[in-house]
Amino acid sequence: MIKSISYSFVFSSLIIILTGLRLIPFHNLPEILIAPDLVLAFVLVWCIRLPKNAPSLLIVVLFVLLDFIHDRPPGLFACLVFLASEWLKSRTLKAEEYQFISEWTLFALAVLGIFLAYRTVLWVTLLPLPGLLPSFLSMIITIAIYPLVTGFCRFCFGLRRYHETSFLHGDPR
Repeated sequence: MIKSISYSFVFSSLIIILTGLRLIPFHNLPEILIAPDLVLAFVLVWCIRLPKNAPSLLIVVLFVLLDFIHDRPPGLFACLVFLASEWLKSRTLKAEEYQFISEWTLFALAVLGIFLAYRTVLWVTLLPLPGLLPSFLSMIITIAIYPLVTGFCRFCFGLRRYHETSFLHGDPR
């Protein structure tokens, strides 16, 4: 129980820190430099690796706030991330053991789905679309950093692969 609460606290703290870091203006960086969406990557990795300790309400609240901060349509990106995170949690709960490449594929499908759905909804509602090339490159880079984010979570927080039996015995690994 204590370990479960500590994982939720670490998750919340990590997301708040990453959100704060994303708000720091880097005016000296060239415009061509595209950054991955680290908040999205960490949230989805946490949903794959430790689905019981990725609170859905926190994910929705965080991404609604990020929608306001990044001047996106309020709730659209948050809704898509919520749907993707719940989809990943349901996939993780069905499979006892995934190979790393399978996890990466699930992550890539979730990020691709968010990207396509976001652009489709913006297009259908006639809202201004962000540039295709920067959005596409950000999506590709976010997918490409999955091993780094997973390694960071594994070695810094001890976030191992999900095992159904570990939850039955009270160990949230």
